[in-house]
Amino acid sequence: MTNVLKQAQSSPETAMWQQLKNITAVMLGVEGRDNFMSPMAPMVDTDNKVIWFFTSKANHHYGNVTDGAKAQICLANERDHFWACINGWIEKKNDPAAKERFWSAKVEAWYEHGINDENILMLAFHPEAAEVSCSTKNLLRFSWEIAKANLTHRDQPDVSTQSRIRLAK
Repeated sequence: MTNVLKQAQSSPETAMWQQLKNITAVMLGVEGRDNFMSPMAPMVDTDNKVIWFFTSKANHHYGNVTDGAKAQICLANERDHFWACINGWIEKKNDPAAKERFWSAKVEAWYEHGINDENILMLAFHPEAAEVSCSTKNLLRFSWEIAKANLTHRDQPDVSTQSRIRLAK
């Protein structure tokens, strides 16, 4: 069993936060803005249970977000066989400490005037609930569990876990 699967089984919330820290992008959707989600780079503040996003005030998806709007994140990490759908709400928030904490060369590449660019818009996503899924990456174990289930007709294959968790502070 992989470490990610073990962690998802024992502490799905911890596994979700760890995956968010390690992933390059998630899909972010905001109710009432568009029928589609867009890829965004999450900046994870586990202490405050907030997921930050840098965007532009002119962004057609997020530039005019209504504070408190319902939002959803879709996290898919095929490498670790980990998936999550995270529901919550979002707000525009000018937080200099968060901006400084998460500023990087990768972020700066998007803003002509650096950290003081007037077009920077920071979004704070506040997760409330999530559905977390994880499966084994071990092909041998997967095949064994499938064969065992087919031969015994007693148990379903033990190859994954799925949990629904509450995340509100």
